[in-house]
Amino acid sequence: MKRKAGYSIVVVALLLLAYFAFLGPQSSQVPTPSPALAAAAEGLDAYTFDLVMHPSEYRIGVTMNARIQNRWDKVLPDIVLRTYAGAYASPETSPAATEELFDRCYPHGFSPGDFLLHDVTVNGKAVSPVFDDAARTVLRLTVEGFRPNTWCDVSLRMVLTVPDCLHRFGRSDGVWLLGNCLPILSVVDEGEWRTDPYVSIGDPFVSAVANYAVSFSGPEGVLLAASAPMQKTADGRFTGTAQAVRDFALVVYEQGVSVSARMDGTLVQSIARTRERAGKPLQIAKEVLKHYNQAYGAYPYPTLTVAAVPFAFSGMEYPALVWISDALYGQGLEGTLELTVAHELAHQWFYAVVGSDAFRNPWQDEALSEHAMLQYVRKRYGADSYDTLARLRLDAPMRENIREGITPGSPLDHFHDMDEYASVVYGRGAAALQALDQHTSGRMDGFLKAYVASHAFGYATRQDFEQGLNEYLKEDVRELLIDYLDTSM
Repeated sequence: MKRKAGYSIVVVALLLLAYFAFLGPQSSQVPTPSPALAAAAEGLDAYTFDLVMHPSEYRIGVTMNARIQNRWDKVLPDIVLRTYAGAYASPETSPAATEELFDRCYPHGFSPGDFLLHDVTVNGKAVSPVFDDAARTVLRLTVEGFRPNTWCDVSLRMVLTVPDCLHRFGRSDGVWLLGNCLPILSVVDEGEWRTDPYVSIGDPFVSAVANYAVSFSGPEGVLLAASAPMQKTADGRFTGTAQAVRDFALVVYEQGVSVSARMDGTLVQSIARTRERAGKPLQIAKEVLKHYNQAYGAYPYPTLTVAAVPFAFSGMEYPALVWISDALYGQGLEGTLELTVAHELAHQWFYAVVGSDAFRNPWQDEALSEHAMLQYVRKRYGADSYDTLARLRLDAPMRENIREGITPGSPLDHFHDMDEYASVVYGRGAAALQALDQHTSGRMDGFLKAYVASHAFGYATRQDFEQGLNEYLKEDVRELLIDYLDTSM
């Protein structure tokens, strides 16, 4: 989960440049996937989803067919799917219903979200689903003799009930947020399926890249933002494919406006309620994308969409798609908007392209994305603007009185609240990266570019990060990382 909207974000003393670029309607000319992306997509697990929206009932019918390979070195007696939408059924299990978040996420009172599972088959045979947890986020399916390197087919039908909620899974004011609500395969770690709880802090999920083919049917006039370019067919449906992505999320607008432009071969799109509101984020995203392409390697996906949404947080990332709180649009918050877009877009490299364990090592995507945002500010606006921002985003968290034992290297379930998490993981975590950058005379972005190239579409452990850093720098910097990531202050 991301920062609270307005959490300690400086509106730096800078005026954004006047942006002049073509703002056209949503383009049907989607760039061809790059050879690198096509190569990464070879042999991956594949999901096919057919989604049907029933707006009067606040429901979405879901049909899923998935082809899954056992990529581990043991015979699996079962398959675990993560069904996070189940957590929203009850105030006791909803990640949006904690004491800290309830009023912001449920402004009209608690609204249950859930799913009704109709049937499940594995290799064409009906199976009885079993849930490991009260929140119904761990769906375990028995499979016979699922040997290494063999494949199996999983199909299911379910109906999602979308809550009135300003969270990953919810709806408000004619905008439907569909994040973490489609079933997705868990990953095996140390011989067991990951079944981490769907906590309210951070990004409590780990997934591998896969290929998606998605179709969506809804009322006439709806507009979609998604983890794939969605094209409208002659029968009124939307269809799209996404290669080598870690998840698939959508935003459905009952009314909205899309503008687009190209940057370095990527179709960049911005969706908001009005054309005027959509324009500035588009230009910000283009500038950020240009910088990150140079700093961390070419963005691999054909489209990148920035979606303005009613949301209780400043921003959220999914593959090829970022959500930005519409509260940041206008009202003198242009600086905050730019910083948020820059942070969330950095996650396209540090989460979407290079996966990591966001539950046990949340710093490995959040601190890296915060570092990238700070580097963008330094490059675009100069040292004075960077210093102003670093005093608030890095120096202040380093001086805060944090509970003993809580460090940037702590897992998500160790943090008490969002403020503590943000100060420690974003602030102190990014301070470690900035300290390394200073220690190495500005070589951290060179390392991060190599890190992205080495682990693209894969999964990088903390050990991978440290070993790669030592090899790149030809210096052992583990003690410095331990000081920042694992030492209470």
